[in-house]
Amino acid sequence: MSEDNSIPETGRHREADHAADRNYTSIIEFHIHPGREADFVQAFNATGMLVRPRAIKGFVGGQLLQDRGNPSHFTVIATWATPEAYAEWGTKSQIGADQQALRTLADCIAELIPGRLFAAA
Repeated sequence: MSEDNSIPETGRHREADHAADRNYTSIIEFHIHPGREADFVQAFNATGMLVRPRAIKGFVGGQLLQDRGNPSHFTVIATWATPEAYAEWGTKSQIGADQQALRTLADCIAELIPGRLFAAA
């Protein structure tokens, strides 16, 4: 057996390494008028809300989720490398989107719970 003479890393160092690798998660929720779920999904996809963010440096990926227990509730979860990337998307989210699809989205939405950004604890 060889003796380990290495110096252990401090907790602070490991936390700094972890922070450098941390991603951020954004969550936005939509409550859709009953019966408009298919219209919402079609319009959401037509706007490119999960494709156009790829132009933002720091967008990692995202997905649209439909609540299995309440199909008129949708959640968008996206991953960002930095809070700044998420903020940049917030200023550009409707630029370049199909305008008719945006109008259809608006017509389908009964309630919007604005996006929030989360970091791992």
